[in-house]
Amino acid sequence: MTPDDSARAAPAEDRLLGQRETPTTSAAGATGTKPSLRHVGVRVRLYPNRTQAEAMEQCAEALRSLWNLLLAHGIRHHEERGKVMTAKEREVFAGQWNRATGRIYPSNAVYRIAREVGDAYRHWHLGLEAGRKAGLPAFKKRGNPPGIYMHNEVLRFDGSRVRLPRFGWMRWRGGSLPSCRLPGGKRRATRGLLSGRVRMDAGCWMLSCVFECGPLAEAVPAADAVGVALGINDLATICDSRGQVTVVRSEKWLGRAEKRLKRLQRSVARCKRDSNRRAKAKRSMAVLHRRVRHQRLDAIHKATTAIVEAAGHITIEALPIREMMGDPRLAKALANSGLGEFLRQIRYKAEWHGRTVTEVSTSFARSQVCSSCGHRNEDMRGLGNRPFACAKCGYNTGSAVNAAQSLLRYGARYAGTGGHGPERTGRPQSPKPRLRGRSRNRESRRPGRRTRMPESSPLQSSRQGAPKDVGSRDRLPKPDPAQGPPRLVGCPTET
Repeated sequence: MTPDDSARAAPAEDRLLGQRETPTTSAAGATGTKPSLRHVGVRVRLYPNRTQAEAMEQCAEALRSLWNLLLAHGIRHHEERGKVMTAKEREVFAGQWNRATGRIYPSNAVYRIAREVGDAYRHWHLGLEAGRKAGLPAFKKRGNPPGIYMHNEVLRFDGSRVRLPRFGWMRWRGGSLPSCRLPGGKRRATRGLLSGRVRMDAGCWMLSCVFECGPLAEAVPAADAVGVALGINDLATICDSRGQVTVVRSEKWLGRAEKRLKRLQRSVARCKRDSNRRAKAKRSMAVLHRRVRHQRLDAIHKATTAIVEAAGHITIEALPIREMMGDPRLAKALANSGLGEFLRQIRYKAEWHGRTVTEVSTSFARSQVCSSCGHRNEDMRGLGNRPFACAKCGYNTGSAVNAAQSLLRYGARYAGTGGHGPERTGRPQSPKPRLRGRSRNRESRRPGRRTRMPESSPLQSSRQGAPKDVGSRDRLPKPDPAQGPPRLVGCPTET
C-alpha cells in the first residue's frame, strides 16, 4: 500500500471531529434549536520536502524531551518543597530551555508544552479528589512525541498550500476547509481558525485544525422520530415512525485485515531491535492499522449523518461502553464495532442539526419488551440477533428490529425525561460491573468453571426499573409484508 493509496483510503468525513465535550442532552437538543457557534475539526495530510520533514521530526523529538524535563523538574520540585510548580514557573523554565536551544523551534509550541504539563497535574489532582485511582503524569517514550502546536496567528492556508512557522510553505490534501467559517479576530491568518497541531501518523505528517463555524442550514427531517438499537453483528438497527426498518451492517474491518496483520507482526518479531528493517516493518503495520481505522470512521460517519438528517427525535440506548469493555469475551468485538464513537457522533451531530436525543438507560429491557403489545418476555435475553416471538400476542420479528421499535415507542412516551421514564431525569448512570477475571492461583479454581458476569452487569438485563407493560395505546404499525425485507446499508441485499 503506497502513501497515495493510504491517503485515498482516508474517509471524506473524517475531518468532522466534533466538539471534545458534548453534553448528553444539551440545551440545543432539548429545545430543538441549533447552536450559534460550532467547533469543527479538520484533519489533512501534509506533503513536506525532505528538509522540512527532517526539521519537523527534530522539533517533535525536542518537544518530547522538553516534556520529560519539565515533568522531572516538577517531581523534584514537589519532593523538595511539598508543592507543584506554578504556571509562571513552568513558563520560565520553558523560556530558558527555548533560549538555550537557540530559538530554532516555534515559541507557541514550546510554551504549549508547559501548559499541557500543568493540565496533566491538574487532572491528576482532580482524580484524587474524586476518589479515582490516578497516577502522576507519565514520561513520553521515544517514538511518541506530543505533537507540534500551531497558533492561529502564524498558521496560514492559501489554496492547496499551508504555511507552518519555522518550516515554511508545503502542500496539503484532504478535502476542503469547512463552510460558514466565522471571521473572528483581525490577527488570525486564516478565517475562522483557532489552532492546529502537526503529528506523525504511520509515516505521514498530519495537520489537525479547529475552526469556528456558524450554524448549519435548515433541513426538514423525513421522519418525526427514530429508534436506534446498537449491536455487534449489526452496527445499528433503525426503525422510524413511518414503519421503515434500516439495518447498518458491521463490516468487521479488523477481522478482514487480521490475517495480514498477523503476518506483519511476525515480520516485526523476526527483525533485530533498533534496526532499519524493524522500523520499516513497524511502519507497514501502522499503515494497516490506519487503514482499518479510516474504514471504521468512514462507515460510522455515514451512518450517523444519515440518522441525524432523517429524523427530528432520536431515541438510542446509552450503553456503558467502558464497563462493557471489561468483559474479555466482548472487548475485541466492541472495539472493532466502534459503538462509543457512534454514540459520540450522534450526540454532537444532533446538537448541530437541532435534533432531540433521548438516551434510554440500560434498565429498560428493550430486547425483552414486545413492541406490539408491551408484554415483557423474560426468556429473551442476551446480545445476539435471533428471532423474537412474543408469548402473549404472538408477534414474530428479529430481536434487533423489536428492540428498535421498543426504543422508538419508549422515546415517544418519555421524551424530555432523559430516557429514564417519568420520574427520573439526567444522564443515565449504570452500575460498574465487578468482573471476575482469571485467578493467579490456578489450584483454587474449579475445573471447567467459566467466569460469569454478576447480576449488576449492564450486559445482563436488569429486572428493576423497566415497566413490564409499556402500554398498547402507543402501538407502532407493524411492518407491511408488501414492502419486503428490511433494507441493508453497507452490503448488498441478501437473496
